[in-house]
Amino acid sequence: MFDSPHPGRGTGGRRARSTAGPSAADGAAAPTLATQDGTGQPDAHAGAGLWDDDLAAAAEAEAESAAAVDASLPSGEEALDTGRQLLESVDTGGAALQLALVLRIAPALAPAVIDVIGDRHDPGLAFVRGDAYRLVGRELDARRAYADAARPSDPSTSGEPAGPPPDPPSPEGDPA
Repeated sequence: MFDSPHPGRGTGGRRARSTAGPSAADGAAAPTLATQDGTGQPDAHAGAGLWDDDLAAAAEAEAESAAAVDASLPSGEEALDTGRQLLESVDTGGAALQLALVLRIAPALAPAVIDVIGDRHDPGLAFVRGDAYRLVGRELDARRAYADAARPSDPSTSGEPAGPPPDPPSPEGDPA
């Protein structure tokens, strides 16, 4: 029924005849490249698709943009040092952010991230620890770290107030 594996595309299994010169039936060799102006010189856009110029421009713009973004990112070592300093200043949220950035910029520094985090139990740091364990191939340890991150935090270790104290029991007979 169809001459081509993709109906509606191509020539349907038939070869289009070139109108740019004598045909093979005339005894002369048919030109191998289609030309627009009939001069026999290949057209600069022959074989170019409808969107090729747009795709090339987009790829070039993306490469320039990526270079600008890379220039603004810290190196993995710089982010690791910043994360270490933030942990020392007890900014665990900022440290988790910097250490997560280390894992994305320089995954080879995952063992150093694990060492910096140590046994801290902050949920953000536990997520980063899990990612670092996963990068070094320790899936079971990664899952344990994710489970630690998912556990409710203990108010006595988080440094936050525990909330209001519970109400004292009411004496019997008091309709409170």
